[in-house]
Amino acid sequence: MDKLKQYFDLLPQCMLNYQFIEEGLRFCLYRQHGIVAMRVKTIFPYKPSFDSIQNAAMGKLISHFQTFCDNEGLLKSLNEVKKKRDHLAHQGYLLTFEEQHDPKFVSDQLVELESAYKEAKACFLALQGEMERIHILAESTAEA
Repeated sequence: MDKLKQYFDLLPQCMLNYQFIEEGLRFCLYRQHGIVAMRVKTIFPYKPSFDSIQNAAMGKLISHFQTFCDNEGLLKSLNEVKKKRDHLAHQGYLLTFEEQHDPKFVSDQLVELESAYKEAKACFLALQGEMERIHILAESTAEA
């Protein structure tokens, strides 16, 4: 298969993984704020702005998530993935005519994209573990 075609076939898959990560972060943040609200409701009102979560970009979601997460490995992975996501989101489809016809350039870009894809997938798997933990905590908090 042509490497340029492979690149353009893999790019949307990679971007979709970034979307999964963003939605996973939203999942965690909604539940984390819900847990806090349930636990302090008899002490003081707690009314987080869920709109700020719904409309936030990945960087802002990570920033909010850091407040609730002590998993340094996951936080490091999220920040590394964000850097690659930003580059791909803004530059991934913008290959010049010359770049598209330069086999070495295309091959190098494909290797970088494959690496970014694997890193995003691994990051989402790690985030899923955190999502499960938070979901269980939210359920037990709601039952209490």
